Amino acid sequence: MTNGNIRIDFQRKRIKLPKLSWILYADDRIFTQNIKHVTVSKTKKGKYYASLTLEKQPDSSLLMHLFFSKIAAFDMSARDFVVNHLVKMENPRFYRAEEKRIVKAQRLLSRKQEGSKNYEKARRKVAKIHEKVYNRKKDWTHKLTHTLADEYHAIILEDLNIKGMQKFHSGLSKSVTLDFSWHQFVTYLTYKMKWNGHHVIKVDRFHPSSQLCSACGEKTNHLTLDMREWTCSHCETHHDRDVNASLNLLYQGLLALVSENPLMLIHDDTPTVGTTGSHAFGEEVRPISILTNLYRHTSRNKEFRLAKDESPPFIVE
Repeated sequence: MTNGNIRIDFQRKRIKLPKLSWILYADDRIFTQNIKHVTVSKTKKGKYYASLTLEKQPDSSLLMHLFFSKIAAFDMSARDFVVNHLVKMENPRFYRAEEKRIVKAQRLLSRKQEGSKNYEKARRKVAKIHEKVYNRKKDWTHKLTHTLADEYHAIILEDLNIKGMQKFHSGLSKSVTLDFSWHQFVTYLTYKMKWNGHHVIKVDRFHPSSQLCSACGEKTNHLTLDMREWTCSHCETHHDRDVNASLNLLYQGLLALVSENPLMLIHDDTPTVGTTGSHAFGEEVRPISILTNLYRHTSRNKEFRLAKDESPPFIVE
């Protein structure tokens, strides 16, 4: 494999870079795409990596016929990484799992004389632990986003201001930057969905998804961050905070999806009335199609109310 300046010998596992001789590498992957360019980087531990940028043509044609079961809305929180009305995925605790080792290694490093051999040895030990955390976090994010991009045709997320959240809620910093990275998750997910010709819809960060009742649309203003469950004062529906937020994001995302794509057809393949299931609290329920309910939704909240003569811009089957 070559692009004129860069050559790769997959059989012998070696790479030829400009102005350098052949260099051995440790990787089993083989590819056929053309190489655009290569970036060589060095970690704090002293390892060298060659990152290759390959030519890949994304699917330029977005899917215009979607099934509702292939549409997901995820609420991201510090406790549960992503949540929707069907599943909760706990946050990985990669940094916290190694935190004691990091603190101990940092303490030993602080006792060494800077510039000495013992200092360099201790510094490399700290860097090794941080690199392990980073690699585990990156690997987990890649695997998760790959699964989601293959599973769903459209994913709805909230357009979070992560830097602002860290500024006003300092306790979130460890979760959203050290244990995992929301920004990394959204970045990976977006380009993988684009490759597959799938949709990523971002709901405005100021939409009160946590405060609106997903059953009736009533807005509750007194909710605080530590209130994980609450009951609507209007319809008395009991909510899990994150599950309720994901349903509201789903409603808003569907409206945005069909507004931006007038030819979009969404087919309702969800269970109809008469079937049973269970929601986040484990109670048996008889689910009415969320998609159908979206356009029959009557709420005192203007953000959810639709005109009676307004026709759904998609098919309900």
